[in-house]
Amino acid sequence: MGLLNKIENAAYNSKTFYNWAFTNGIEHAAVFQCISNKYVITHAKGIDAQTVLSSISSFDFFNGTILPFKKWLCTSAQTKAIEPYYQLLSGNYKDTVQKICFLPLTDSEKTPVLMLLSLENEELKLPDDNSENKEKILSYIEKTQDKTVEIPAQKINSLLPNQANLFIISLKLAFQQIYKNTIINEELKSITEKTLYNEFFNQLYSCLSEHNLCQRGSDFEIKAAVFSNAELELNLFQAFISELFMPLTGETYAEKIVTISAGKSENSESIQKFLTQS
Repeated sequence: MGLLNKIENAAYNSKTFYNWAFTNGIEHAAVFQCISNKYVITHAKGIDAQTVLSSISSFDFFNGTILPFKKWLCTSAQTKAIEPYYQLLSGNYKDTVQKICFLPLTDSEKTPVLMLLSLENEELKLPDDNSENKEKILSYIEKTQDKTVEIPAQKINSLLPNQANLFIISLKLAFQQIYKNTIINEELKSITEKTLYNEFFNQLYSCLSEHNLCQRGSDFEIKAAVFSNAELELNLFQAFISELFMPLTGETYAEKIVTISAGKSENSESIQKFLTQS
């Protein structure tokens, strides 16, 4: 498991909201944005899938509770003040949340709202809520990449002569099961699917070291090239993926994530083709 330990302990460097939360030591963070008069999570780190779906709320709810505040609004577990916000959380989070905090990010009527959570035995250090820091957070939201990007050949060449173990991780079946009993219109389904897919991708991306590669695929697939001087067995990588994503999906849905071996390669062109072609 040495290779997998190396993957798990990797650094993360990317201009995304996920990275902003990661570098600030925040375990659970989300951004709500108002779409068609509904507040919905559009960016997430460490937020489980059921919370992303449960948290869809009316503008009126946010306007009556959160939007009047220009600074942090925080409530703690086992107080009356937290009760209205339980509707935003999954059943698991309702049982384990210790503190929930909200920060409107602009002065506009339907401003994006930052939500931070601390769960059982976690510490939560709040970022400054001054205008400069709000603008910085907004800039990470705007920069969040959700498209396939070209991987330079020199980057791949720098990882050779170690062979690349090529994998495809399909989230499609897991997503189908997550949404199976959820009543949601197509617009909000598309938005939340994008939120979840980006969160899952960033979760994996953050765990792959600079010595491995990760790329968005099509149809809720993620492609990975794990470089090693030895073959990485599919069952080990599948176990790693299931464990990595289980906090987001729960055990039942984690079992629906399919990992496929796409072979091995020591050729930079074939590796690049695998990663970038749909």
